[in-house]
Formats: sequence, structure tokens, C-alpha cells
Amino acid sequence: MRHGIHRNPNTHTLASCSTDRRRIYGPSKCLDGKPQRGNIIKGGGGIRKLRYALPGRGKSGGVRVIYYWLRDDQQIYMLLIYPKSKKDNLTDRETAVLREFVKELW
Repeated sequence: MRHGIHRNPNTHTLASCSTDRRRIYGPSKCLDGKPQRGNIIKGGGGIRKLRYALPGRGKSGGVRVIYYWLRDDQQIYMLLIYPKSKKDNLTDRETAVLREFVKELW
């Protein structure tokens, strides 16, 4: 089943100002049809984290994709994409902000 994938307009900025479209579209393709692929973030109100390796960069050259899967509507909302080299996990505060953001959407 194909899912609607919605990107945050700031996603490029959040991906270290990268114009490398693989950071955005690669993970989108990875999630389409398998939105449960990412791990649920504890205390995140249903937000998930997907670890995605960019082609030719190996595991350490990958990105982290934070997204929310609205199961009832089969929609995926891309919230953040950032390089693993810059940050591995969200802080508790960042998780709380995203949890509130997702809660306000519905």
C-alpha cells in the first residue's frame, strides 16, 4: 500500500542546509509501504526514528529521519532529517517539542 508522505517545509534546513535530495527522497522511498520501519521514540507521542544510510557513505555517513505515521489515514509526516555525524539522538526537550507539535496536528 502506498502512503501519502508529507514533508516539513524546513526539512532541507534541518538537514544541515543540504541540497542533496537523497537525504529527503531516499528515506521517503524507504518508508513508503513500510511506515512501521522506524523505531518508536520513547515519550514522543508516536514519533519514530529511522536510521538511513546514504548511498556510498556507509553507516557513519547516514542520516536520522524523525517522522510521524498517522496510521488511520495512512499518512507519513516527515518532521526532521539530520546527519548522524551531527547528532545521534534527540534530547528530551526536542522530543517533547515534537510530541506537542504532533498533538496539535490532530
